[in-house]
Amino acid sequence: MRRHLLILTIFACSLLSTWTTATAQEVSSPVRRARTTRAAPRPVSAEGREAAERALARLRSLRDGWNDVNRQFIKQGFVAAQRFDSRVYEVQYLEAKTAVGDALQHLPKGELRAAIEQAIEIFDDLEAITNIFRKNSPFTTNVRVTDIFPYLKKYNVPYESGVTRTSYSLTLHQDFVMSYILPLRYARVNRVEVLLGGKSRPVPPPPTYEQMFRVPPPPVRPNVDVEELKRIARQAVEERLRGNRTGMNALLDDSFVFYRFERTELNKGQYLSQLVADPMVKGFEFEQADLSFRQAVPVLITKIRYESVRGEFRSFKNTFTFVNHNGTWLIATWKSF
Repeated sequence: MRRHLLILTIFACSLLSTWTTATAQEVSSPVRRARTTRAAPRPVSAEGREAAERALARLRSLRDGWNDVNRQFIKQGFVAAQRFDSRVYEVQYLEAKTAVGDALQHLPKGELRAAIEQAIEIFDDLEAITNIFRKNSPFTTNVRVTDIFPYLKKYNVPYESGVTRTSYSLTLHQDFVMSYILPLRYARVNRVEVLLGGKSRPVPPPPTYEQMFRVPPPPVRPNVDVEELKRIARQAVEERLRGNRTGMNALLDDSFVFYRFERTELNKGQYLSQLVADPMVKGFEFEQADLSFRQAVPVLITKIRYESVRGEFRSFKNTFTFVNHNGTWLIATWKSF
């Protein structure tokens, strides 16, 4: 009896082992098949590529539509992180949203589609952040940390280092927040650029003070020969004393204005029509002639000494400004007093 029970036990164990092995093979076999039969990413169609390139062009416009920020130059009461032209940017943003939406309809899942989605995402967030600034901080350049907290976390902004403690909340300057988020737009758009076969645009360094606050560069002073301007001024005085309208006309710019004792103002036509010879003047000389510049415009300040036919002398101050047309200097204004 014991022998029969032992045989039955061994037989049952053998069946159980065979069933377990077969079950494991059935479970593992579909996994292996799934790994070997996973579908390859679909290629981008010509239509999809064209749509992606149109989206990229719109994304470039958004990228270039913002003024960057340098944290070294943040000023209370002033926000530098703004669109260059908000009216134009609003339309560009809508155009970009439309172009991106069209591209996503034609692109299969993959790197290019994901890169375009991530690129437009940062501009969507910039819109949302700007709206928070406008709504919650309309009269100050600071924003409460609680108002902007989700975006501080999303973009890893180290807000603790820029916090200002007030009696009612913790606040951050708007430019401090944007100084961490705005630079990311370059990388997002560059990724799309590279996936479409283009070259990434180098991320620019933080702007200088002049760039950040859009201070115009100092005007470039023209190369001026002071003796030439003196010669023109001297010739103009001679033509005036002679009453030579033709000679004077050749020395004056079309926009010429004459000021007499700071009360009379004559344009070129009026001045020439009133020009007559002065028989009482025997001669003149320049006692002084100094050249200066006003916003790159050459200004010749002179003191002219006149001698009358009676042998009397009087000096008058004359100021000339000049413009250059095709290499020729002309008198733009003439003040005599």
